Amino acid sequence: MEKVKKDFEDYFLKPVAIKAASSLKRNATIKVKVDSVSEFYLVKSKSNLGVFDSASTEPEMTFTMSESTSRQILDSEETELGQIGIDLAKLVFQKKLNIEIHAGFLKLFRMGYFGIISKGGSAFTSFLATKGFNGVTAFKKALGR
Repeated sequence: MEKVKKDFEDYFLKPVAIKAASSLKRNATIKVKVDSVSEFYLVKSKSNLGVFDSASTEPEMTFTMSESTSRQILDSEETELGQIGIDLAKLVFQKKLNIEIHAGFLKLFRMGYFGIISKGGSAFTSFLATKGFNGVTAFKKALGR
């Protein structure tokens, strides 16, 4: 599973990943679990997301997936941020990627997570709207906050 961790490190050095993470504030933290065997943290530094064995702060969310789902994400050659967002959202709706939210709406907003949605552009926001995510109220309701 160390290969998966290394592959995520490489993935988050891609220009599209750096663009996506640019709206995140320093120390934004996501825990990643792959097949309940590999566990690591994505932590925002000054310019990109780094991959670490531990984190100094509690994660705002946890992504859980199988190794095959991680390969699907990592092996994608897609370079358009909006389409990557759509592809990830489809994995969530197919129950192949589980996203557990630990932070409240205001903290997610303050840490810049919603900025990723706007960076995905109209294709991504239109896709989310077709799934009922068409405003702040919808996201608050989905987050149960």
